[in-house]
Amino acid sequence: QTVEEFQAPAVSAFAARTMGELERSLREVWDRVANLAMPKWDGTDAFNPLIERFFLRAFGEEDLDQLLWHVTTIDAAVGLREKESTKAIKRRIGTLLQDTESGKVFDKYFDTRSGYVHGRQLQDPNLWQRDLAGARRLARRVVYGTLKLASDNRGWSRAALLQHLNQ
Repeated sequence: QTVEEFQAPAVSAFAARTMGELERSLREVWDRVANLAMPKWDGTDAFNPLIERFFLRAFGEEDLDQLLWHVTTIDAAVGLREKESTKAIKRRIGTLLQDTESGKVFDKYFDTRSGYVHGRQLQDPNLWQRDLAGARRLARRVVYGTLKLASDNRGWSRAALLQHLNQ
């Protein structure tokens, strides 16, 4: 009989304190989601309901598709069909996250996405796991920031939310 060797992934044990912090964070997120109830699809609510759909879709995909859905999630959160929309999204991300570097990072992911959409080879070695992890992290921060802003300002429309981020 042949014995196959393999490496088992390392298992990290969370400290009780870390689990408590995680539980509190997740509870806050779910409370904010519940606070929004059922956002309308007509733009009268600040939180675009497609964000959830695209964000969840991103986690079910791999490689290029994961990158495409995370960039699409960010666009759904703070984008609008407008002239120079990529510049506007970068600016809004900077305002939302209080970090102009995040807008530059989005620009990099958007350029990567555009390259693939417009003909870059799918076997491109420049699409690394760190790019996917970075896009996922940025999308998560933008989604949470948008969720927080929308739930803290329940009377806002999507236009009001975007106007706030344009300042």
